[in-house]
Amino acid sequence: MKAGGLTDKQLKHLAPDEKRYEVAAGPPSGLYATIHPSGRKTFMFRYRFNGRTRGLTLPGSYPDELTMAGARGLANAAIDELKEGRDPAIVQTAEIEADERKRETFGAVAEEWLDRVVRPEKRKRSDGKEEVRIRQKSHYETGRMLLKETAPWKHREISTIAKPDVLRLLDAIVDRGASVAACRTRGVLIRCFKWARQRGYIETSPMVDVDKPGADHQDRDRVLSDAELLEVWNAAGALEYPAGPFVRFLVLVAQRRGEVATMRWRDVDLEARMWTLPKEATKPGRVHDVPLSAAALTLLDSLPRWDEGDYVWTYNSGATPINSFSDVKEDIGSAITAGRKKARITKAIDAWTFHDLRRTAATGMAKAGIPPHVLAAILNHTPGSTQGVTSIYNRFRYTEERRAALEAWSRFVTALGSEAKAATA
Repeated sequence: MKAGGLTDKQLKHLAPDEKRYEVAAGPPSGLYATIHPSGRKTFMFRYRFNGRTRGLTLPGSYPDELTMAGARGLANAAIDELKEGRDPAIVQTAEIEADERKRETFGAVAEEWLDRVVRPEKRKRSDGKEEVRIRQKSHYETGRMLLKETAPWKHREISTIAKPDVLRLLDAIVDRGASVAACRTRGVLIRCFKWARQRGYIETSPMVDVDKPGADHQDRDRVLSDAELLEVWNAAGALEYPAGPFVRFLVLVAQRRGEVATMRWRDVDLEARMWTLPKEATKPGRVHDVPLSAAALTLLDSLPRWDEGDYVWTYNSGATPINSFSDVKEDIGSAITAGRKKARITKAIDAWTFHDLRRTAATGMAKAGIPPHVLAAILNHTPGSTQGVTSIYNRFRYTEERRAALEAWSRFVTALGSEAKAATA
């Protein structure tokens, strides 16, 4: 062996034996390479502390995780610890425990919960391409909410977060006038801490007996006027894919924003003129089919198709669904403002939400004489809310009635634009 010690070339050529064996790898003195029967190679540093011989296993396998130079650097660092009167093995154990504690911060545990339970999951298709599947449709925006509201806890050890911390966090959200957001945050935290307890990160959940901090919903009755609906429709028409067509499709089908956002081509039967939502994609958790009007079919026919993924509304070639709803809403608002300014209308449109489009559609169909049970079927509301206990036995889903209602609604919406053009001609 050369005077400079064991070389990389020599270490690489050391063959495994039936039993593990060691080869001196210094300098420094005390550094050994360990060759395992499996062929794996690691390093050990042997030293004396308080009159006793001790061994320090250096982290990582040679050469991918720990090089020869790296092993020598760690051994020299251990020698420096000895000169300071510290046991390198104890120092290493403390460092490992500190790393473990870092991984058990609330931020780290929350990220792990989101990745394992909530966030989209990438998986390989039969053709070898990657696709994204939403694990829990109703929790799609949970990650952003959780990390935003719990930002002060990001670097805290999760085991130190107690009930008073939770109450102060929720009270702060309520104090800024966001009672509904506080209730939703509470629900997310209940699920997150429950998972953390099951995984052994905490002994008990700080969410025990934490009541709702305020009203958990807002009673809304906002219905857009015909003129306002036309403004939204026209503004959407001025926006490029996916935002503009997405909003127009929302108006035409009267379905929930999140359900439309995660729409897949595989669930659309253009010949049968039907969009069938699987149960995991709906809020009630049951299969729901949506008859497609002529206007809705025309809109879908105009959309691009992607090889990378199956989502209808997407910014990245179908790999993941559209989710920047606030940006879309802002763009629609800007287009409406520009239109009003051009028409010399100084008053801004009253505040509205995407859910108001669904309510507007339902109200418009009700005014047209669509029966409540047909509307409930269109909106995928619980049948019992309009039909009583006997609805449990009613398997008829009013497909043709729903198709006629949505077709009439689509004709009404598209006619608004035609009438407006005729009036200004």
